[in-house]
Amino acid sequence: MPVPGCENVFGIDPVDMAVTKVAATARSRLSRRLGGEMPDRGLKDINTIVALLKTGRIARDEFQRRYDAMDYAPALVVESSNVIEEILHMVEAA
Repeated sequence: MPVPGCENVFGIDPVDMAVTKVAATARSRLSRRLGGEMPDRGLKDINTIVALLKTGRIARDEFQRRYDAMDYAPALVVESSNVIEEILHMVEAA
């Protein structure tokens, strides 16, 4: 998407970025659980998504719609669902 005021500069849509962070967090957690060496993405990405949802920078229904449209490998489906559940719990806790 274009960055306002910056010719020839483009940035990732915040909702796409959030869905990508869910996938990256899920992959990291799955890899670590299976003994892999991926860094723990942990709460940093989750906190970013929670902040975007809480401040209205991304709409929850659009975030959920784009997440649901993703084509994850079976092992990532479960882990990604856990990440989404954690995010939504944090959003609702405030």
